Amino acid sequence: MKHIKRIAAAVLALCSLLALTACGGLREKVESKLWETAAPILVQGNMDLLYKGVCDENYLKLVNSTQEDCLPYYEENMALQAQAIMAAFEINDVNNNQSDRFIDIMKQVYAKADYTIGAASQVDDSHFLVDVTVTPLNFPAQVYDNLGIGLMTFFNTYGELTDEQLNAMSDEEYIQYEETWATGIHNACRVSVKDGPDTLDPVTIQMAVSKTDDGKWSIDDDSILRFNEALMFYPESFE
Repeated sequence: MKHIKRIAAAVLALCSLLALTACGGLREKVESKLWETAAPILVQGNMDLLYKGVCDENYLKLVNSTQEDCLPYYEENMALQAQAIMAAFEINDVNNNQSDRFIDIMKQVYAKADYTIGAASQVDDSHFLVDVTVTPLNFPAQVYDNLGIGLMTFFNTYGELTDEQLNAMSDEEYIQYEETWATGIHNACRVSVKDGPDTLDPVTIQMAVSKTDDGKWSIDDDSILRFNEALMFYPESFE
């Protein structure tokens, strides 16, 4: 799970950057006592952007930005999520040609993500809490259950391979070996997407919105990480 933790840290850094650069518009809302609607819009907008690539007018107006400016954050997050699923299934992208198709998979998966932004409560003049109910996606376990189908070609080709034979492979043979494995995992992902989302019981978390030292408003780092971990469940082990 070390790979997944590194990916989560990268997602956290990305989300923090988005929040710090996009939340200045909340200040006026707080001063006019409209934080009850502004804080949930900020949370909804940031999560919709990062995980679904959606930017509605209320969010864009709040953060004083455009869809064109915001969408690169979505693309970068989906690239990170693709790295996470690839790391979970030990894909060694030796030729750096696997990411795009796994990005497409993760876009399809997260498009079906289900989370509900609830009410906001004020802690003090600089801190607010927003309730979020998340239905965790159990996609990694789905993929694992479909490995028998996805990896059929790999097992037929390399099922009898010994460690000695693997170590004796040429560079070209090893690249083919890794690419066949990656294709098998991708096939299992495709089957899982076609089957539809498998989900776990909903969980409710609180996301904290706070004023930073430079006077802007952002979603706290711990809240972003908690949301990311809640939305996609990666087990410690598939066994």
